[in-house]
Amino acid sequence: MLHDSLSIEDNKVKEHFNKYKDWLRFGSEAWLVYTDMSATEVRDSIRKEFESEDPSILVIPTDLSGWSAYSKEMPRNWLKKERDGDLSGV
Repeated sequence: MLHDSLSIEDNKVKEHFNKYKDWLRFGSEAWLVYTDMSATEVRDSIRKEFESEDPSILVIPTDLSGWSAYSKEMPRNWLKKERDGDLSGV
């Protein structure tokens, strides 16, 4: 899971996140990112892209095998999504 304080246009953030294998915006300042990159690599990738915005970024690796949620259907569907083994990202 990624949490940040990016005060950047949504389209610019979405454009960057489209470089990852899969992602879901979860709330106003949180994204779920599916990738084989380490937390440090994801953080550095975002920081490099949005350096001029001086973002605060928190990246937390998440194991999707044991989740439980009470939420709208969209996040549940994203978490349940079958994905192939290719996790190539940015």
